[in-house]
Amino acid sequence: MSEQEIKQSLLDQTKEIERLGDTILRAAEGRRPIPTPLGEALKKIGDLTAECGEAISDHLDQALTNETLEAVVSALGAVHAGLDSLVVFQALEGSSYSTTTVAND
Repeated sequence: MSEQEIKQSLLDQTKEIERLGDTILRAAEGRRPIPTPLGEALKKIGDLTAECGEAISDHLDQALTNETLEAVVSALGAVHAGLDSLVVFQALEGSSYSTTTVAND
């Protein structure tokens, strides 16, 4: 795979993981079921993590361009955010909002 193809793949998968993380966080905040099965979400995150590793290890003898390195950094940030969203969802699962109204005297 060429460096341009690697970079584009990383950018595409990063966007997908960012959207997935946002969707999971919104579901957690609204106390709704997780929109994507946990195994599928973890697989997508794992795939992106593996691709980051491959992009670096396949180019150890030939330096990646700054743009591609930035794509790797963005991808790793998306992986972190995706995992964080799953942690938040798990932490809030089963909890409920308190909707007590307090009147001012």
